[in-house]
Amino acid sequence: MGATAAAGLRRRHRARARGALVASRRTSLADIAARAGVSQATVSRVLNGRPGVAAATRERVAAAVAALGYQRLTVPQARPAGLVGIVVPEIDNPVFPALGQALGAALVARGLTWALLSQGPAGLDEDQCTTTLIGHGACGAVLVSGLHADLSADASRYALLRERGLALVTVGGWRPAAGVPSFSADEREGAVQALRHLVRLGHRRTGLLVGPAHYVTTARKTAAFRSAHRAVLGADPDPALVAGGAFGLGGGREAALRLVAAGATALLCGSDLTALGAIEAVRSRAPRPAP
Repeated sequence: MGATAAAGLRRRHRARARGALVASRRTSLADIAARAGVSQATVSRVLNGRPGVAAATRERVAAAVAALGYQRLTVPQARPAGLVGIVVPEIDNPVFPALGQALGAALVARGLTWALLSQGPAGLDEDQCTTTLIGHGACGAVLVSGLHADLSADASRYALLRERGLALVTVGGWRPAAGVPSFSADEREGAVQALRHLVRLGHRRTGLLVGPAHYVTTARKTAAFRSAHRAVLGADPDPALVAGGAFGLGGGREAALRLVAAGATALLCGSDLTALGAIEAVRSRAPRPAP
């Protein structure tokens, strides 16, 4: 190929590149205005359907839009999704954030938005959480192991929240006085399955670790344990094999030591953190190998 032919190919290549660049450039209002022979303001009024533009001018603008292939960028005006708050007692216990994540995924799948609110020393109390949700226009709340599970708390607060338009669901500690839909574990069936398993392993003195006496979950777990004990072992459990205490590691450690001292050879624990505290206590009593 000669030098002249090569130069010609390069020129044609550059020309095609310039054409592609021009073709790829998004058509602007200025382009439409220049082609229709009107101002950009007139183009804007036509595109937005505003009055004050003659019919003939509208036709010229429409023709320019069609000729240039102009496409407007639009932002979908999606309807804001309803906000549902998930209120948990704390986030130090990994069970509650995990539960919140699972609930949140189910809410999103139904076109809702969710927010996780934590109580405890570093957070708000339940009433402050629900007040905050109402202030942000929330349509509902899921209360996990909240005041509905505390027999010493006034359950009338939930009727007041419903009157203010906040739909409610409680998780854990079902309490009829709250008057809202609730989801709780089948405590008796769980106790029956656990005791049957432990009996097969040779344990006949199983202790139960529960929380403070004023919680619904404590009463339900204790009643379930006694009923299951009668069903599986044919007799009521020794009262010394039921120990209540504070929720958490410390409460689990203290209650476990009392139960072991009472002759328990196996333990049922009311929560994961209580179980971890109980494991620490039992391990601390295990004989250590001689050095």
